[in-house]
Amino acid sequence: GLELMKQVGEETGVPIEVYDRYTHMTRVVDLIKQAEEAGGI
Repeated sequence: GLELMKQVGEETGVPIEVYDRYTHMTRVVDLIKQAEEAGGI
């Protein structure tokens, strides 16, 4: 599943970041905040 998502992103040129179930939610929230501050969301 995760590898397929990475491949789809590469094939379509859409930037996709894929994380597994072991990635802590606090890390995900931090990534979202950084993207918002950079104007990416």
